[in-house]
Amino acid sequence: MIELSTVYFGLLGIALITYATRLSGLIVMDFFPLTKRMERALDAMTGSVFVAFVVPAFYKGDIGVKLATAAALIVMFTTKKILLALTAGVLTAVIARAVLG
Repeated sequence: MIELSTVYFGLLGIALITYATRLSGLIVMDFFPLTKRMERALDAMTGSVFVAFVVPAFYKGDIGVKLATAAALIVMFTTKKILLALTAGVLTAVIARAVLG
């Protein structure tokens, strides 16, 4: 069994690496002018990263994953509120797993 302290150190390491990555991105971007073309590329990258995570999970996932993804997409397209869409997806996954097993 994994020690709880190992999990905490792992999470701390992941958090520090994430923070360092974001900070280094901000520092590097200070050296380049933000053109319209670069801005469009950065905006498109956000969506492509999201798709890269969601599509394989949807394809290989069970019915709970498919229902959660559908719920999140429906809420996102109707309300345009990402936090509400994430909440709907998570709640749908929890309910689906509880009901369907």
